[in-house]
Amino acid sequence: MNPEKGGALYPRISREMMRNFVNQYATVVGRVQNISGTKMTILTADNDKATVTVENFRQDIEDDTQPATVEVRGLVSGPSTIKMEDYNSFGDSSFDLDSYNQMLNYYHSQKYNSMTTN
Repeated sequence: MNPEKGGALYPRISREMMRNFVNQYATVVGRVQNISGTKMTILTADNDKATVTVENFRQDIEDDTQPATVEVRGLVSGPSTIKMEDYNSFGDSSFDLDSYNQMLNYYHSQKYNSMTTN
């Protein structure tokens, strides 16, 4: 997998932001809620649910991610769906999703502010 698409890294987004990133590459972090077939449901940092479509599903993904907090990189294909290209598992549920969500909000507000004040 190429970590860059169009010269930019996969931006980190919340489920709420996914609707603005349809047909773009992004990173979403959340806690695995369920894995069924080629779909994984995660509870994202903004406390919403997103569906991760896992192409070329491997058993080690399920073994590695149940239960876990995961970072998913891929193509956002809908307002709450991302096609996974790669992932990192952070292990158990000790990852602080609330702080991560605060960071996302701060980062995106600063990015927007810098674009509108120049």
